[in-house]
Amino acid sequence: MTNLSKVGKYEVQDLIGEGAMGVVYRALDPMLNRSVAVKVMNEALALDENFRTRFLREARAAGSLQHPNVITVYDCGETDGHLYIAMEYVAGTDLEQLIASKVPVSLANKIEIMIGVLNGLAYAHKRGIVHRDMKPANIRVNEEGRALIMDFGIAHTTSSNVTKTGLILGTPNYMAPEQITGSQITAQTDIFAVGVVLYELLTNIKPFEGGTLHSVLFRIVSEDPESPDKIVAGVRPDLAEIVMKALAKEPADRYASALDMANALSKISAAITAGGSSGSRTLSLRSSIELALGREAKEKEKERERELDKERRRSRIRLAGVAALAVVAVGAALTMRGGGSAPSAEAVATQQSTSNVTSPVTSPAPTLSAPKDPTPPPVTSTRPPTVSTPVVTPRTTARSDPAPAVAATDMSPALSVQVSAQLARRRAVEAGAATSQLAGGDQRLTAGAQFVKKNQRDAAMREFTQASVAFAEVESAARVAAAAREAAKESASAVREPPKAAPAVVAAVPQPVQTAPSQPASNPSAEIAGVVAQYARAIESRDVGELKRLYPAMSASQANAFEEFFKSVRSVRASFSVSGLQVDGSTADAKLSGTYDFVTSNGRNEHQPLTLQASLRKDGSSWRFVSIK
Repeated sequence: MTNLSKVGKYEVQDLIGEGAMGVVYRALDPMLNRSVAVKVMNEALALDENFRTRFLREARAAGSLQHPNVITVYDCGETDGHLYIAMEYVAGTDLEQLIASKVPVSLANKIEIMIGVLNGLAYAHKRGIVHRDMKPANIRVNEEGRALIMDFGIAHTTSSNVTKTGLILGTPNYMAPEQITGSQITAQTDIFAVGVVLYELLTNIKPFEGGTLHSVLFRIVSEDPESPDKIVAGVRPDLAEIVMKALAKEPADRYASALDMANALSKISAAITAGGSSGSRTLSLRSSIELALGREAKEKEKERERELDKERRRSRIRLAGVAALAVVAVGAALTMRGGGSAPSAEAVATQQSTSNVTSPVTSPAPTLSAPKDPTPPPVTSTRPPTVSTPVVTPRTTARSDPAPAVAATDMSPALSVQVSAQLARRRAVEAGAATSQLAGGDQRLTAGAQFVKKNQRDAAMREFTQASVAFAEVESAARVAAAAREAAKESASAVREPPKAAPAVVAAVPQPVQTAPSQPASNPSAEIAGVVAQYARAIESRDVGELKRLYPAMSASQANAFEEFFKSVRSVRASFSVSGLQVDGSTADAKLSGTYDFVTSNGRNEHQPLTLQASLRKDGSSWRFVSIK
């Protein structure tokens, strides 16, 4: 693909860059006589028909974006089996190169770059387009110091494909927690990534570092980085607050929009540059970019020199090998003639010279072909039933043709399940689970980690999945116990004190003896919360019998829907909260808000929020569901 001379109508001039998704060329549009950047997608991605369809559809959508801080998409299509996208060519440097060059950039310039990025994102978000892969390599800074966002639409398509296959494309360090856990992607996902980029600009380090992919992902979802003003002296506290707000784990805790974050940065920029001219800031940034480009050119020149040195060394080694073979050949010839003394040094030198000139002995290099990735089996969209209108999940049809062999096992699905298991453990601890209750799941986690070291993916995924199930059960038990304790406290506080005796008048009047009731007064709110917790635990245990006990009116079709759902998942976690409770004697109505988090049979993590309306009735001392809609 690096030897292409033409892509569609575009005439390739030189190679700009190369990455996991493909290569980027600077090319000429002969019709308009202008330079364009042409990104040609990786052949492996182009083989996926779903990816091809999404790529062309979403790249065309990205072509509708016309904004000073967004690189314009001119064209997209396919030629000779290669998907490509042609976009505006911008002379300048990527923010990644600017950071790597160590060129000093003023704080005002850094903020100015990020404000431009946020303005471009705000424009795209209003049109329903989320970038999903914001990182320094996708931010171009032109020669005038203006920031432009690259790869709109491509990142969106790639992320969609990631969700399908379970593979992670792009740079994990800039992913938001919801991208890792499979939750809903929103504009706040881009805001999180901008926070990571700004953090790196201010400190020259990434907020979430790790020696392995798993450690990076785990830190993103579970650890808060140290505030930038604690790392670098002189970083304004109010600027550090903006960064940390953008890096909040929960999307709702971040800025409501990219424009809100841009406005917050603009206030700091105005304070920093008070009394200065914008022209001087631009000139300073332009000088920094020119210096970075100069260093980049020098580095490329050094790299070319290193490659030439390597080639010269390889040539000398090949010549030495030829000479050695010539010596062996001369010795063998003399031996076959039945004697004679060893050749003199002069003879050997003469033979070497003759061999090098007339018939060099070369060993043909073996042709190596990388094994192609096996085509993933079709993914069945699994959705848990909502009880009143059950969703019957179709089963995945097994492939009749065997999957092609893979040279090395891809451990990323196992690591993803491991992260889910560790998050399940954290939720159990937060629910009040004791260390002894966590022991079973901890043993599974340890066993899974051992299988990861042995490169045994399936065994590792099995252990991590069982650990998730164990932790989910422990969490449910802890929540039920907590609800029971809370109910006991509220019931105890509901017991009224006996009224005091009336004060004596002339003659003492016998007062009736007041006694506390033998049973504490019932607390419907706590009792119903306990039943809801039991219902969630029954779902996590995948126990249809227990669900029927709690919901006697469950229909046969609803029960079958649950059974089909339980067969199609490896583990499931359910959580519900009760709101809008209205109790009328022995009947009650409530709104249940919650989520299903589950791992499908093919290892895919799913997150489904839901809202249900439930009716309950109290039979004797227990509440039971009458209907759930």
